[in-house]
Amino acid sequence: MISAKHTLIALFVASAIFSVRSYGQSTEKKPVKLGSTLLKSENIHSLTGRFTRIFAGESAGDTTRGDFFYWGSGNMHIEVDYPIDQIMKIQTNVTTIYYPQSKIAFLLESNNPVILPLIPGLLAAIRPDYGLSDLGFQLKRQEMRGDTLVAFWGAQKGKKQVGQYLVAELNDRLVYTHFHAPQLRSRMKTFFSDYLNVSGTFFPTHIRSTIVNAAEVATEMIQLEALQVNPQIRHQIVDFKLPKDVHVEKKRW
Repeated sequence: MISAKHTLIALFVASAIFSVRSYGQSTEKKPVKLGSTLLKSENIHSLTGRFTRIFAGESAGDTTRGDFFYWGSGNMHIEVDYPIDQIMKIQTNVTTIYYPQSKIAFLLESNNPVILPLIPGLLAAIRPDYGLSDLGFQLKRQEMRGDTLVAFWGAQKGKKQVGQYLVAELNDRLVYTHFHAPQLRSRMKTFFSDYLNVSGTFFPTHIRSTIVNAAEVATEMIQLEALQVNPQIRHQIVDFKLPKDVHVEKKRW
């Protein structure tokens, strides 16, 4: 039986790429200039790796393993091999989710580019503001706490604050984030560790989050390995298409 939770496996990518910082980036501690020109990373054209995601909630838990492939402008292909075989492909405003064993697929279309958890993460690799300004957040202040640079980002609707991000860096590496949405009674704390230098870019290979909302408290652990920067991605991945004998359900969201 296909569980809805398996459609959300791309969540891990957000945490992984959210924390990418380029090796050799300026260490000068100064506020980000909002509204500045997009700073593209010319060094990262594709990214692949293997992940293990362990999720534990108050009512249920699960472990997911697989491989991910990222290339171009937001193209993502994910192949899950545990606990069930699943393929997810994300291109602009279309998300395809395919279950090979049952020959069932879901084609999710939206009027706008798909806003999934991974999108802010992708922007983090190419922007000094982690993509938060595109999400409606503004840098409020920065302060040094010992050797750690702490930045506070806020989003407002009218006079009400609808969300706040606290971002902490140590030695130019992201170590901690805390998101708080008062109206949704939601909080998420994430810790990044075990950094690995892959072709001149530091990636955290261990990411641990605690998510608190009105319904429950949950934890998520993500382990990354076999990371590669700018590999040649197989054409079978880039040009993936559903087999002709697959039953496809189309949905708009």
